[in-house]
Order: sequence, then C-alpha cells, then structure tokens
Amino acid sequence: MNKKCVGCGILLQNENKEKSGYVADLSYNYCERCFRNINYSEINDLNVAIDNNSIIDTINKKSDLVFFVADLLNLSSDLINIYERIFKPKYFVINKIDVLPKNVTLEKITNLLTNEYKVNENIIYTSKNNSNLLDRIKLSNNIYFCGLSNSGKSTLISMLTGENNLIKSYMLNSTQDYNTVNFENKKIVDCPGFILPSNLQNDKLLKIILPNKKINPRTYQISKPVTLNFHNMFSIRLTDVNSIICYVSNGLVIKKIYKDIDEYQEIVVPSNSDLIIKGIGFINVKNKAIIKMDKNLIIEIRNSIFK
Repeated sequence: MNKKCVGCGILLQNENKEKSGYVADLSYNYCERCFRNINYSEINDLNVAIDNNSIIDTINKKSDLVFFVADLLNLSSDLINIYERIFKPKYFVINKIDVLPKNVTLEKITNLLTNEYKVNENIIYTSKNNSNLLDRIKLSNNIYFCGLSNSGKSTLISMLTGENNLIKSYMLNSTQDYNTVNFENKKIVDCPGFILPSNLQNDKLLKIILPNKKINPRTYQISKPVTLNFHNMFSIRLTDVNSIICYVSNGLVIKKIYKDIDEYQEIVVPSNSDLIIKGIGFINVKNKAIIKMDKNLIIEIRNSIFK
C-alpha cells in the first residue's frame, strides 16, 4: 500500500535519495525533507514540480467547498486569476491579519477585493491565532484548502482540527501533494501551494520576507533623486518630489543610497497607486512618478488600497 508523508503529503519512497519523498525506511511517517526541517530547521530545495492547472482541475473535480487562502502582501491579479478559475462554492480567506498595520483596516481590504479585484463571494479574515472558519467547515464534508505557497493553509488546518503533523515551515512548497486530514467525519484536504512569478527565488530568505509580527510601514519623503535598496535583492529609484510608504516585512532591510541603477526598466506609476513587488509586498506611491527599477523585477500596479 502506498504511504504518504504525514507532513507534506508526498508519496514516500526509499529508492532515490535525490528525489522527493525519500525515507531510509518505509515505516517512517515523515519524508527526510520534512524530518530534517522539523528537527533541525533545515531548508531543502528539493521540491516537486507544481502545476497550477493540475491543482485547479483537481479542486474543481473533487471538492465540495473551497477555502482560498491569501494574505494582503501577496494579493495580485495573477492570484485572482487562479481564484476565478475555481468554480466550486468558495470563500476568499485573507490570512495573517495579525501582522497588518493599524492603517490597513479590514474595510479597506474588503473594498480592494470587491472594487479592484471583483471578488464577490464571502470574504473571511483570520490568522493563526484567531480563526473563525470553524462554523464554515460544518457546511461540507469534503473541503479543500488552497492558496499560494506559504499563505498559511497548513497552519490554519492544524489550528482548526488539532492535527499537528502537517508541515509548517519557511520552505517553499512545504505541502508537496494533497494531504488529507479526517476531522469529525469530514475530509479536509491541504493542497500544494500555487506557484506564481515572484521576486523571491531563495527559500533561505523566506524567514526575512514573511512577516511574523505586526508590520511597521516605512515612509520616505523624496526631495531629491534617491535609490532604495531592499535587502540587496532589488532597488528602485525615484527622482521627483514624492512620498512613498513601504509595506514589507520588518526584517527586510531598506537602505537609502544615491547611486543610479545600471540596468533598469522604467515605469510610470499614477498618483496614489500601489506598486506591488511580487512575493515581497507593496509600496504606496502618493504622487505620479516615473520610477526606475531593476530590469528583471516582477511588478504590478493597482489602484491604492487607501483610496
């Protein structure tokens, strides 16, 4: 009988140490990747390939109710496009609200979702310490949790069900296959996380990028040309008088430098818009600006959440 890792859901195998799901002994419950992450906090880059289309098809064929988990820093049109392709009854769950700064109210997020992204289904706000999903999961016996990798799906399921085996870590793709938890005669499925274009390419930076406490917005009054360097990952340069506010993890170091950017792309950001740095967070730009940024930076511009 095929056996899956209780942490990430991957099928266990003892034939190839270089492939996902390896265990020295098939009687073990965790694959080596999960075991070493749980016990030694090791981050292993050995991931299975994630196919967003396959996950969407599986959800549409097999689920009865869907909780689509996201967080504010990773809201983008790419993510909404995936959400719209799920046709089963669903909730849009904004997770990690405990890290939101005071000026980002739930009302503002609701307005952003409904007006900018046209999300018309039920919206739920939750966090790892305070979930109001329990009443909703009583509505079905076959529930799928999906969302971006590192959106907090596994943590929510663990909190709701008391199942503590699910892997919860800073690894990308912590959940590598469909992982089923039986809870009060219900089947709750933790799906692999969707993968979207992102500026974050290194698992080892996730602990810095993912906020674990309330975000402190950082405001910069621009009076002369300046380049902001974000943790040596990327830079943006503003030349005109402006005011910007950065909504990123507190652990991400931002340095003000006056050197220009060598290889860059140039974009026009309308007044009071959010410049989304995909995988990192967003920057609220108060005045219309022509912004230089690293050539390969993956961005999106939207109407500000603060409108």
